Amino acid sequence: MTAFRNYLPFLGKALVAFVVSAVFGACGDDGGDDGPVRNEAYWKNSGSTSLTVGSAEGSAAIIIEGVAGRTYSAEIATDDRWCSFLDGAMQAQGTVQETLNVLYVYYSTNPETEARSATLKFRFDGEADLVFTLEQRSSSSEGTGSEPAFGVWPELPAMVGNGNYIYAAHFAEMYGAQARNYSYCFDKTKAGAWWVAYPLASSGYTGSIPRPQPDPWSYDYLVDASYQPNLARGSYNGAYDRGHQIPNADRNGNREMQLQTFYCTNATPQQSTLNQQQWAKLEGFVRNWKCADTLYIVTGAAWIDTNRTTTDKDGKKIPIPSHYFKVLLRTTSGRMRTSGDKMSDYRADQLMSIGFWVANSSSTGAYSTWKMSVADVEKKLGGRFTFFPALGDDLAASVKNQYAPEKWGLN
Repeated sequence: MTAFRNYLPFLGKALVAFVVSAVFGACGDDGGDDGPVRNEAYWKNSGSTSLTVGSAEGSAAIIIEGVAGRTYSAEIATDDRWCSFLDGAMQAQGTVQETLNVLYVYYSTNPETEARSATLKFRFDGEADLVFTLEQRSSSSEGTGSEPAFGVWPELPAMVGNGNYIYAAHFAEMYGAQARNYSYCFDKTKAGAWWVAYPLASSGYTGSIPRPQPDPWSYDYLVDASYQPNLARGSYNGAYDRGHQIPNADRNGNREMQLQTFYCTNATPQQSTLNQQQWAKLEGFVRNWKCADTLYIVTGAAWIDTNRTTTDKDGKKIPIPSHYFKVLLRTTSGRMRTSGDKMSDYRADQLMSIGFWVANSSSTGAYSTWKMSVADVEKKLGGRFTFFPALGDDLAASVKNQYAPEKWGLN
């Protein structure tokens, strides 16, 4: 479990596997928590006491909420010690603080052909045990991995060979099967993603699941924590929010997918007024275009001719994006494609696309003024990325050069 040790400088030494983080700042749709204080604990990525993870080594977080000062303890019961708390410990204890409390569990790669499971007992002092289960899939049965399917999923930009880029994808259960949540291109030198790409449809992804309170930000286990900002302790310093790339509200129909939007790889320092006002309105506009078929979305940050920086609450220097963008692709009819259909099977007049580009500033004008063709967004990015390559060169070029904002209800 050597890769786990990359997390240790960020976790501290005060308590075994126990992190207490203060959450300051907010994203655009933050709300208050006026309910009564309860003692509860749950896996961050499932919102319950059961969690299934992939075959690769990584970590999972238990969110602890309760009355400040209440003590708790936890114990892992498994024979071969494939999962543990910090430094290989099988037991942990701590005290609830008036902030975000996180207990990390680390697991090694599963080399077997069968899945394996472990039981974890968690107890608040004076209360009954909460029984947690952690199941780890085998690599032979997993099927999805954590790699984006370039050239297959229509929303993915073309892969760019760059040693600083990390490509990864998150999956979650939907309708009894593993479904892709979102993919991203994370830049180790920017502590953020150039793009996050994801599908959106009228069923499964959005719903009425409330936003977690407080925001459960945590490190993304697919990227070394040393490259990520520590957003569990709060937002970036200065007038910058933890700006989601894929919004929480685009995944509030699926608890596991929703919680995955709070990984630190899915945020960049976005100017607070922009994030909470016109950018939030653009996100709502995009959601209104989900359809029975699929709306394909790429949301991105851009660092163009800029050396501005801020810091996270650990004091780590974080580059500030100069601009943000979105590009959208869907069928004109919005009808559900039949099995085996591909977006590349359609004609250009059966597809519609649009792009948006805006400075990371408090003075941006209305989001409707940011509109342009997808081809123009590519130009703004200096040719760094090519969008919708799964369409094929000729069809993609025709679709990306479309500029018909009236089809999207924009004047």
